[in-house]
Amino acid sequence: MRTPIKLAAVAAALLLPLASQASAVTTVKPGLTHLTRTSDWGKPSPDPMGLAYRPSSNTIFVVDSEVEETALWGGVNLWEMSRSGSVVGQGSTTKFSVEPTDIAYSPKSKRFFVADDDLDRIFVVATGADNKMGTPDDRVRSFSTAAFGSRDAEGLGFGAGTLWITDGVGQQVFKVKPGANKTFDGIAPEGDDTITHFSTAGLGLNDPEDVEYNRVNNHLYIVSRVDKIIAETSPIGALRKVYDLTDSNINQPAGITLAPSTNGTGKALFVADRGYDNELHPNENDGRIFEFKRTA
Repeated sequence: MRTPIKLAAVAAALLLPLASQASAVTTVKPGLTHLTRTSDWGKPSPDPMGLAYRPSSNTIFVVDSEVEETALWGGVNLWEMSRSGSVVGQGSTTKFSVEPTDIAYSPKSKRFFVADDDLDRIFVVATGADNKMGTPDDRVRSFSTAAFGSRDAEGLGFGAGTLWITDGVGQQVFKVKPGANKTFDGIAPEGDDTITHFSTAGLGLNDPEDVEYNRVNNHLYIVSRVDKIIAETSPIGALRKVYDLTDSNINQPAGITLAPSTNGTGKALFVADRGYDNELHPNENDGRIFEFKRTA
């Protein structure tokens, strides 16, 4: 009698966490190439949460979702900085979001996307004639993330005509594609976007804070606050590489963006560090942005 194949065992093996299946995946400790202290800015960012690179201006946009809760609040929760960390512009999202958790940018549509995990919405922002984000002439619309199951939309990335959203509590990455109207407007009845998602739990990412897309290799970079790692994955969540940030002295990694390095040697990963939480340390002002060398 032929021994039957144990289908249950095969199925269980296929359902192993991706990190377990990927024992051969390379783990690297990226070199720190530059450090910006957002705490030193004239109007400081004590808790930088989100980052987005805009190629046309060669600048990085920073949002802070906690600064309005501190004594440092000066009406600014959005900054535009050079890659070396100098502030070249600043503004506010408070007319539509008091606590912006992240920001992303679409070079083709010239639109910014801002996440708010208190309101469970993504705001789509078109700058006005001044071409500046966070000023009175911005045009803003929004759509719900709760409608498709994301109630902690903390991170945003844009690439390949897709909006990528990380949900920290749900441990998910959502992939949002516009429907026939070619507009990001959520799912029916609000809009006609299509949504897919994958879990980050098996990647060792227990609190995915942000995601970035690399159009060169079609990979995602997902950063986790509590795990202090960046997972490089395929668009469906297959683990490709792990960046271990523990040696960098980063405290609470939050936002991530891919931009040209400050030393002109290819692309680098810029990671925002919230530092200590203002709820436990009300006088903290320790925000930083780390620039890490990206490995090929």
